[in-house]
Amino acid sequence: MGEDKTLTQRRFGTRLTYRFAANQLTYKVQDYSGEREFSVPYESINVLTPASLVVNKVQFYRMLLIVPLVIVGASFAVQGTDRTTSQYLNLIGLILFVALFGGRYLRLFAVKFTTLQMKPTPPGAGTSSLLIIKDKSHAAIFDEIKARWRARLRQLHGTINFTNDTNAEIAKFTWLKDRAVITDEEYREAVEKLRKFGAQAAAPTTERTLN
Repeated sequence: MGEDKTLTQRRFGTRLTYRFAANQLTYKVQDYSGEREFSVPYESINVLTPASLVVNKVQFYRMLLIVPLVIVGASFAVQGTDRTTSQYLNLIGLILFVALFGGRYLRLFAVKFTTLQMKPTPPGAGTSSLLIIKDKSHAAIFDEIKARWRARLRQLHGTINFTNDTNAEIAKFTWLKDRAVITDEEYREAVEKLRKFGAQAAAPTTERTLN
């Protein structure tokens, strides 16, 4: 299943922590609303149909607005003693305010996420989605989740159950192959063993009668 590791992401006041263990992922979200943490088994994460989400970080934008307001306040404070400095500070504050307003209009303070559904929803999650920020570490985190998801499914379902219905077992291995959990060669070997076993089980037994 791979060694334990921890990866983190940060963007506009949001911090995500992913702690990868043997059979489950521990996920922690920290933002302006507080923090929450939960653990989810890899097999409960739907890595096959990821979706996208864009969230405007309004609180981060409002926090940045403090900067031009402080600068304008300082310009008023020095207006009586240094009019030139006051004018420069007013200009800087105005430029910053316009830049921030334009940045919000252009959604420069928005965070783009990949969302992965979880079923069942783990206790403490508060939502059925797992979020991954679309940044330079996005691919590494997503690939790690997918790799551990496949390894976990292989661990849970990759062994032939000869007590099960043969066709149901073949369908199971087809499902695993289609999701790259097992290789084509492993699939062929499993199907061959299952069909051979099924043929032997269906063969009539010969009875001998002693006179």
